[in-house]
Amino acid sequence: FSIPALATELTNLQSEIARSAANLALPDTDIGRLSLILEELFLNTVTHGLKGAEGSTVRIALGRDADGTHLRYSDAAPPFDLAAQPCPTAESVDIGGLGVTLIHGMCRRIDASYVDGRNVYELLI
Repeated sequence: FSIPALATELTNLQSEIARSAANLALPDTDIGRLSLILEELFLNTVTHGLKGAEGSTVRIALGRDADGTHLRYSDAAPPFDLAAQPCPTAESVDIGGLGVTLIHGMCRRIDASYVDGRNVYELLI
């Protein structure tokens, strides 16, 4: 699914996550992780990547197999290699700033690329 990259769309994102999770019969533990990961990715895209600019969309694909829950997330923000980002600790940052650490801690694998003007993140939860 796709969603406009606007902070006001967070509620719609959460609804789409719930719908997709139900369709895939995801385990409750994966749904919780998925919701938090997508909220962090989405708000980072809107706030830091696009800096509030309008007219862009975020694309999300979910799947499930024997390995676990797969998430593909892409945005049109400037290049940002999520997989290579350092993970700060709570002691080293002010309030906030731990989204990347949370994402890394909840994923078993993160692959990042920049393709056709979009960040593409492949995550295994």
